[in-house]
Amino acid sequence: MYRYTVLFLFLFILSNNVNAKVKLDSLLNELDKVVHDRSEYAELKEKDISTLKHQLKIAGSNEQRFTLLKNLFELYANYQTDSAYVVVEQRIKLAEIINTPQALASAYMNLAEVYRTTGMYKETLEILNLVRSQNWDSFDPAYFYHLYHSLYMLMADYAVLNTERKAYNKLLFNYKDTLLQTLNPDDMSYALVESSYYTMLGNYDKALDIALAAYAKFGQGSPLINYTLSEIYHYLGDIEKEKYYLALSAIEDLKSGVKEYISLHRLAEILFDQGDISRAYDYMKCAMEDAVFSNSRLRTLEVSEMLPLINKAYDTKMREQRSNLILVLTITLVLFVIVLISIYYIYKQMRQLSKARREQSLLNESLIQINEELKTVNLKLSESDHVKEEYISHLFNVCSSYISKLEDFRLLVKRNLQTGQAKQLSRMVDDNSLVADELREFYKQFDSIFLKIYPSFIKDFNELMTPEGIITPKEGDLLTPELRIFALVRLGINDSVKIAEFLHYSPQTIYNYRLKVRNKAKASKDEFLDEVIRIGQIK
Repeated sequence: MYRYTVLFLFLFILSNNVNAKVKLDSLLNELDKVVHDRSEYAELKEKDISTLKHQLKIAGSNEQRFTLLKNLFELYANYQTDSAYVVVEQRIKLAEIINTPQALASAYMNLAEVYRTTGMYKETLEILNLVRSQNWDSFDPAYFYHLYHSLYMLMADYAVLNTERKAYNKLLFNYKDTLLQTLNPDDMSYALVESSYYTMLGNYDKALDIALAAYAKFGQGSPLINYTLSEIYHYLGDIEKEKYYLALSAIEDLKSGVKEYISLHRLAEILFDQGDISRAYDYMKCAMEDAVFSNSRLRTLEVSEMLPLINKAYDTKMREQRSNLILVLTITLVLFVIVLISIYYIYKQMRQLSKARREQSLLNESLIQINEELKTVNLKLSESDHVKEEYISHLFNVCSSYISKLEDFRLLVKRNLQTGQAKQLSRMVDDNSLVADELREFYKQFDSIFLKIYPSFIKDFNELMTPEGIITPKEGDLLTPELRIFALVRLGINDSVKIAEFLHYSPQTIYNYRLKVRNKAKASKDEFLDEVIRIGQIK
């Protein structure tokens, strides 16, 4: 039983560690993306700043402008120190015009905050002493003591001598106590100060309980709560949870467009110590770029102390990776040469077979092409035979009919001459009606024979035309002159002079008819003629 209990506890602890590792890896991947996309969050910050600047331009009173400048200062405070200083100067000028203790207190405490951020500790103390001497601290004591508190925290962090550090830490501890008496116990700031108060006393469990309660109450969206938790876990020796909360804090810092921060480069230092050189380099590079952008001297100094070490390690890692890459490429090249030799040998063996297959394929293609050509020729011959049969049979009938008509005409002429009716004979010869009647009969027979061979010619032809170009024969007619011309084209007579002779038209008339039809065809000139020739083609 004891063994099973120990095994269960071991598996439970192992499962928790694995889950924590997966969560941390997922969080670091999210942070990687946020670092990569931080310019997008900066754009959102710039939009908020632009909106406030526009509101400042249209503000109606000094009091309204003074309040808007406060909001603008809060946006610039952890974003761009130079701009924050410009805003503070404007607030001080307006405060002197408004001339109320509240306005003067707010403006000068903003100035102290800018001095503190840029590392001008002496000037910060002078401004805070001025505020105290004018009794302006009574208008916002929480902000006033926060400035002292954060000032001595920085001075303790950057103190050179141990005695100085102890003195600043004592002042820092005193201001924590003062802040706890000033802040509202229900505020997040109170919980953070109280947690750090117990951290300084070394009561880390108490500090952790307070910070976790604040985390549950105010949510994980505050980078300050997450950073406070990371500090506590640092003192407790839980480096994985320290990394976890530093990552959360860094994500919130970057998403809010903050440029003056501490979480990201602290996390980079830990990752560097653990051997994650690439990620540490990316994070530290990002922190340096943001620190330079915000003109935060303290953060720039902090990052610049660590960045050369990480940069050197990163360069070493890159050189090792390049060496490994060269080795892998060399091996790959050798294998590639072996593969090429093998391919050449196989190619040589298969060359004759491939050549034979190509020759056979070309032969097959030639046979297929010849077969297709034979099919086309056979179709054309079949069609030609069909046309010839139809027209030859009708030609004999027409010739026989014309012989009979000539014989009748000869006898008529003979009778008129015998009876001395020369004038009547002259009138008959001068009359064109006989020729016209014969020509109409000729057209009728041609149309009849052609439509017998190609019964769908008119329908198929009109499908080649635009709506306004459709041709419909008159009642009693089989084909129109235009259709008759292209019927001859379909029969293979494309020469306009020959068509004119056949139909007893002038060549110009034939040309005009053809041009008129082509202009209303859907296809181009050459394509139109090809499509006419294919009408009724034997399949």
